[in-house]
Amino acid sequence: MSELRCLEAKNGFYAESFVIPSDLSNFTERTVALRWYGYEHLNDKEGIEGVGNYFGLHPLLIEDIVHQNQRPKLDEQGQLLLVTVPTFSWNPEKMEVTRKQINILWRENDLVTFASSEKDLLEPVRQRIRRGKRSHYRDLHPDFLFCAVLDLLVDQHLEFLDEIRDSLILMEDTLSEKPDPQLLQEVYRLRRQMISVARVMPAVRSLVGELYDDYSEWFREENLMYLRDVQDHSQQALEFVKADQEILSGMIDLYLSLMSQKTNDKMKVLAVISTIFMPLTLIAGIYGMNFQHMPELGWELGYPMVLIFMLIVGIGIGWFLKRKDWF
Repeated sequence: MSELRCLEAKNGFYAESFVIPSDLSNFTERTVALRWYGYEHLNDKEGIEGVGNYFGLHPLLIEDIVHQNQRPKLDEQGQLLLVTVPTFSWNPEKMEVTRKQINILWRENDLVTFASSEKDLLEPVRQRIRRGKRSHYRDLHPDFLFCAVLDLLVDQHLEFLDEIRDSLILMEDTLSEKPDPQLLQEVYRLRRQMISVARVMPAVRSLVGELYDDYSEWFREENLMYLRDVQDHSQQALEFVKADQEILSGMIDLYLSLMSQKTNDKMKVLAVISTIFMPLTLIAGIYGMNFQHMPELGWELGYPMVLIFMLIVGIGIGWFLKRKDWF
């Protein structure tokens, strides 16, 4: 059976160990300021059920942990609080957004996080506890740790959106220099992916707002300001995703505008050519009617003079159009 990473803190000291779900009772009997379990094996349904059953989690809530891709939400069950927060990662090479989720289970002094081990997003919080530069992480109630984990996840949203924006700026520069239909397809594909991100961000903001407004009794007075800070960051993430969506829409408009301009340039060239050759065609048509009484047909210099006249007319029209900035 998969193990949980356990981190215990009390009186400024901490200890790390690993425990299997069947041995959780041996750990919870010890009195500590906070106890943080990290479960990273999300494919192990049996292990997740073992942890959930030990903490008395409802089977439906266990199912929410097992089945990823849940919307951001908050569930309260007696003395248990379960928070689900989606996470995102950006692959600039594949131009692909990957979505996962982290579940935070809070019961008294115990905090359990269910997160994938592929990329440990919560390691910075563990590092702060190990360094002990801020005593909050070792000595205070787990509400501070809960806020720290939640803040880290929301900050990850901001970092993800920053990475997206950097890629969008490069794509926009490339598109402005050389409109490419293949690049436009990438923009459309990314735009569809950003729709799911845009649906998550308002829900995350509402979740944090619900914690602050309706669950303030779970938090100590001095730690509510940290929750308020998380709420501000979630609002900022929402504004960022809207800005990224506007950039994507602007790129599509830019492509269509450039293609329209390119078409107009081609039409302008054709129009200039047609304008130059229209009078020449008229002259050639007049002298090609083969009427019997046309004095110029019998003139020895008629042919070269008509050619010279046509050349003068063509050059004159071209000079006039150039002066009018047609090309």
